[in-house]
Amino acid sequence: MAAVVIDIVDAIVAALDAVKATLAIPFEVAKRSLPNYELPELETAVLSVIPATVAITHATRSMSYWDYRIDVAVQKRLDATDRQTQIDTLVLLSQEVADELIRVSFATTPASSFLRCEIDPLWVEDHLSEKRLFTSVVRLHYRVGR
Repeated sequence: MAAVVIDIVDAIVAALDAVKATLAIPFEVAKRSLPNYELPELETAVLSVIPATVAITHATRSMSYWDYRIDVAVQKRLDATDRQTQIDTLVLLSQEVADELIRVSFATTPASSFLRCEIDPLWVEDHLSEKRLFTSVVRLHYRVGR
């Protein structure tokens, strides 16, 4: 039996893998503890699904809310030409990822419910200016009552 947060991460990876042919650009998706890549590895878009936080709130005497934040890092090295178009497409990909994941239900954690999603940062300016690397983070929040 895996930790609930790991079950959610695995379900997100499976959900993204199932729709990757239908989104803005091709990408690879994987569960990662540390999304550290060498720049040549990012010539194709890479989505790293990262368990980020667990927060526990007491709800009643016999139940607590377990809130899980999962980050999906969207990364791709930009070509030297027409960077703005590439950035626009990668922002679209980040939005499409969010759209897909706010609707997904997880068979392994059926009691989980989606709370909220934000894309923050929309892109990391330092990565763009120093490395020609687009990095965006889709932050997903889910709750399980236990």
